[in-house]
Amino acid sequence: DFVVPEKVTINDKEYKVVELGRYCFDKCADLTSVSLPSTLQIVNIYALRNCTKLTKLELPESVVFANTGFCYGNTLLEEVKLSPAMTIVQNVAFQKCNHLKRVDLPENCTYINASAFAECSELETVTGGSKITEYASGAFKECFKLKNFTLSPVVELIGVSAFQDCHELPD
Repeated sequence: DFVVPEKVTINDKEYKVVELGRYCFDKCADLTSVSLPSTLQIVNIYALRNCTKLTKLELPESVVFANTGFCYGNTLLEEVKLSPAMTIVQNVAFQKCNHLKRVDLPENCTYINASAFAECSELETVTGGSKITEYASGAFKECFKLKNFTLSPVVELIGVSAFQDCHELPD
């Protein structure tokens, strides 16, 4: 387990860890788990991309924004808990997370961006997200096993191919 500390000291000055930098754990193929601090607010672009042995991830309640592709290609990721403070699931955030079976969307989430969960071939259940107004293009494309899903009652736009090849969704 890799633990990201709440504070770091540089040149005798203490800093709170509020952000994971761009590509900070990109392609850390042997990373099996990571503990994120309660001070964390932003997870940057591709911060945890292609951590192919990572099996679960919990974003602290303090995280308000997780950028494009932050978990892209984590092929063994099975469980993810998003921060309730997140209002957007960004582009390709979980694309190609082949073992992801369940996602609980934050209740304040209003937007699922392009290909956010595309090619999550084992994804079966998506809960929450009753305030989502838009499912962007390819949002759940090729989630072949997705069957437990309810569209937000306030949805205004479903993008091109948003649910393409989701064969198990009821009519």
